[in-house]
Amino acid sequence: MDYQSVETLVMSKLKNELPPQYKFHNWKHTEDVIRHSQLIAVAEGIDSVNMLLIKTAALFHDLGYVFMHCGHESVGARFAAEVLPGFAYTAEQIELIQGMILATRYPQMPQNELEKILCDADLFYLTGSDIDFQCDCLRLEFETQDTCFSDLEWYEFEKRFIIKHHFFTPFAHEAFNKVKPEILRQLDENIRIERQNEKNIY
Repeated sequence: MDYQSVETLVMSKLKNELPPQYKFHNWKHTEDVIRHSQLIAVAEGIDSVNMLLIKTAALFHDLGYVFMHCGHESVGARFAAEVLPGFAYTAEQIELIQGMILATRYPQMPQNELEKILCDADLFYLTGSDIDFQCDCLRLEFETQDTCFSDLEWYEFEKRFIIKHHFFTPFAHEAFNKVKPEILRQLDENIRIERQNEKNIY
């Protein structure tokens, strides 16, 4: 598997061809997902071959945004199947990679350990110190798709997502549980302030 050449190809497409409205789902997010997938895979005891498969799937998981918004996972999976044979990936390996890419569709329903790792890596930003910045980028991206929120609506949307979401690997689950109470506390405070502001207006 010539992973390095695949990485060069995909990152070039993301940096040069991705429409500018994608403030969250951009090449930086893909780099983060690759890094997080490695972190989780090491914690879960994944061998070096499967590590490369996970990293390859991470490269392609949002590449479909270059071509379309809805159904981008399927587009990325098809593109991976088209190009990876030229980089010494076997049919069996490509099938595993496609499964991981498609597993990141929301709601996530991974069927094996590799899919669970990529799904968790895709949303591992929820455990990080820059979660507010990442969520702001996601909100801006929604707005370019004509989905706009008031501040109160956004905080309530975030709270529902945080409450509902669960990670699949023990490593990511533990990391999320450490920060989840503080995230919810801050969101509750933001919601309280915005509701008070609305009362003051009327």
